[in-house]
Amino acid sequence: MVASKGELERERDLEQELERELEQEREQELELERERELEQELEQEREQELELERERERERELEQEREREQELEREREREGELEREREREQGWRRMRFTDRTRIETDWTCPRQRFWNFEYGGRGIVSVEEDFNLTFGKVIHEGLAHLHHGNWTEAFGVCDELTDPQWNAIAEGMLRGYVRCYPVFPVHPHIEKELTHLLTPSLTYMAKLDLLYQKEDGAWWYREFKTTSYQDGKWLSSWSRQPQPHVNALIAEKVLGIEIEGIEVQGLYKGRKGWGEDTRQGSIFAYGWKSLHVVGPPTYSYEPQRGKGWEKFAVWEEPGGAEKWVREMPEQILLEQFPTAPPIFLDRELAESFLEQARWREAEILRYDQQDLSKTFPQHFSECEPAFGAACPYRACCFQPWVRQAPLDSGLYIVRTPHHDTEEVG
Repeated sequence: MVASKGELERERDLEQELERELEQEREQELELERERELEQELEQEREQELELERERERERELEQEREREQELEREREREGELEREREREQGWRRMRFTDRTRIETDWTCPRQRFWNFEYGGRGIVSVEEDFNLTFGKVIHEGLAHLHHGNWTEAFGVCDELTDPQWNAIAEGMLRGYVRCYPVFPVHPHIEKELTHLLTPSLTYMAKLDLLYQKEDGAWWYREFKTTSYQDGKWLSSWSRQPQPHVNALIAEKVLGIEIEGIEVQGLYKGRKGWGEDTRQGSIFAYGWKSLHVVGPPTYSYEPQRGKGWEKFAVWEEPGGAEKWVREMPEQILLEQFPTAPPIFLDRELAESFLEQARWREAEILRYDQQDLSKTFPQHFSECEPAFGAACPYRACCFQPWVRQAPLDSGLYIVRTPHHDTEEVG
């Protein structure tokens, strides 16, 4: 049966209606899909925001932790500064000591001063003591015995020098000194220590060589110096050297006397030879002799280059140093004791030296152990100078393993004070 025209139109309308409904459904589905995608995008953005917020929170926590650490560090620094201040205050209350050796070492190289006198509160020294110091101590001790009339003890101290060459030089010096100079009555302070307060907590220590009265009652101070020089430049240099002036001034202050003048007495030890003959060039140790077929040898105190003459060691000859010095011509003997012209005590120089010492010691008292460069800079020119001995603390400065623990290196030991006052203090 054929559908009517009207029915066909209704079917088309119905199909179109269905088509529109399907289209609407598809549009709705697309809209829902877009909404879901938007929701996902929003969710992702929210998640990113949350992650950023969490990251910011972590950063804030880290920053707070850093601030707390910094505050703790500042607190530790404040506590450390307070502790250092307490130590400085205690240091001012504790007596500190200084002397010429500390001050002149500081002039040579402040870092050497630190190692020698400040490290560990006492200082360190090389396990191998400087022979010049050893020889000087023997001579000063012997001279002190001579001026006290103890001749046997004076010559006996020479036995501390095991090298026969230096033993002969020391004995010759002491025996020659007795021949050349009368032994004056001395003040009790001979090779004895005097102390003078520079501040309520700083003591300057001075060791007098010889303080004596001449026949007219005037007080004179004599300084002894072993030396390898005899020339006029060495003799004239002492008028501005602080040591004799400072020692004399402290003697005046402590003993209540007036020093009329200063003498610097040299004791010539000769110079070390060079080339094939490296022996010490001292007339107290070596002379010249000529052997004869018949009779005793001929001796000379002056160099001889002629045929048959040879250099000999004094200690190997009969009579040794005692006979050699006893028979030495007076003029040659006097040449072994170069004496500076008399010096008037320069009190202004001595006071200036002590005032500078006050300020320098105050600076040293406050030094920072973590930064020695400020208070104890290095004078690199003194490490291995062209002339003179090398610094004994080179290993401390240039070998880190020694610097960290010098006493464990086997190269150094704790310094033993040479002043009785420091040992007691």
